[in-house]
Amino acid sequence: MIEISKNIFINSLNILDTLKSTIDRYFSHYEIYKGKYDEFNPFQFYLFFRGQMNYAWNLIPSINRTPQKYSENEILLYSVLNHANIEINQIIPFAQHYGIPTRGIDFTSNIKVALFFACYDIDKNKISDDMDGAIYICQYFPHKSEWISTSIINYLSIIDDKIIENKALASRLLEDKYFKEKYPEINHDRINNLCCDIAAYLPYGFMVIYDYDKERKNRRLVSQEGSLFYCGSAFYNGANYCHKIYPSTLKAPFYNIGIHEIQNPKLNEDHILKIRIPKNFKSRILKEIKITKNDLKLDI
Repeated sequence: MIEISKNIFINSLNILDTLKSTIDRYFSHYEIYKGKYDEFNPFQFYLFFRGQMNYAWNLIPSINRTPQKYSENEILLYSVLNHANIEINQIIPFAQHYGIPTRGIDFTSNIKVALFFACYDIDKNKISDDMDGAIYICQYFPHKSEWISTSIINYLSIIDDKIIENKALASRLLEDKYFKEKYPEINHDRINNLCCDIAAYLPYGFMVIYDYDKERKNRRLVSQEGSLFYCGSAFYNGANYCHKIYPSTLKAPFYNIGIHEIQNPKLNEDHILKIRIPKNFKSRILKEIKITKNDLKLDI
């Protein structure tokens, strides 16, 4: 990843203008997702942002920050959700909203929100001015929250299998009542297509966007203009871990999936930029962006 020098901020009186010029420099051909769900272009790269108060932290989902046994048994973290009155494709954002460790990583389409999280310590309720922070700028082809890919990755979170072949997973999905009703276009004649789809996106994870008009119960997601990066699962060719799934192998995509072996995002400097936020700038940044914990519904 590219690290932007501290000097980029020292020579600027306006942090937002500096970040905008940085985006223009590195991502001039990409759009910032504006939260307009009905105008979403599935063939367009969009930019998303994440702020972290400690520059040393990497992009890691909360479930991988817990003891390893929880990462291996993701199902245990969602047992309380099995009877919740929500759709399958809402399990991860629901859990994320209530502070349950998930494979989701919070992002936003509002760079001011990302700056807030880069500069403020939520737990201590104060400016995190004892360490440099970071802003991640990432470009992705996001998935919509109602797409089958999103439902599948939520579904994986609540099944107790440890290893499953992707063709067996596809067969199970085709027999599941929820998937049969929600995605009638997916049938047994297209099982190989479904296998290919699973092998194409599940090893790497993907960004998910939400229709804020339908997410009013999740006030944090709406107020933070949030999206979630869903981390993928480990793939194996027999017993051998696959570091990369090559497109040519999708013609015969028979892999074993370590469902609850959740993979941290594979960072690639071609689509992720990490910017250091100097600790002595944090107070000024918070004054400039004029965002509070209450604005982001962090007190509910």
